[in-house]
Amino acid sequence: MNKSIKSIIVLTCICLVVALSLSLVNSITAPVISKHAGDEAAKKLAVMLPGSDLEKLEFDNGKFPSIVGAYRDKGGKGFVFELKTNKGYTGGDIYFLAAVDLSGKIIKLEFNNYPETRGTADAFVNLYTNKNIPVTDTLGGATVASGAVKNAIIEASE
Repeated sequence: MNKSIKSIIVLTCICLVVALSLSLVNSITAPVISKHAGDEAAKKLAVMLPGSDLEKLEFDNGKFPSIVGAYRDKGGKGFVFELKTNKGYTGGDIYFLAAVDLSGKIIKLEFNNYPETRGTADAFVNLYTNKNIPVTDTLGGATVASGAVKNAIIEASE
């Protein structure tokens, strides 16, 4: 009995030391990771509207569920939207960025996560770039994902 109690105490101490060590490492690395993620997101947004000075816009997430983030160029070049939809064929989340000028023309699309059929993300970029919103075209062979991407872009334009 003494031996089992000693084993329990030793294992509990080891677990506490490991848990405290992990907590300490996390407290040191979390701010660095967060800053790096923010820097990467800012770089991606800047590429969408080159030479722009973007400011984040406030909006009603309940009314616009596909919009993760919305940004306006202070110089009047247009808007950049971070969009997400899970209404594709596979049901996986499709994350993408859309840059739109003030006339409602899609300047650029960039997909960050596209779990659908390989190659169709590039086809969407070709299909929707330089088109005016509301876009009506869909991509043959990927009609479910086409509708999801198209509807997210239209929602952002609202």
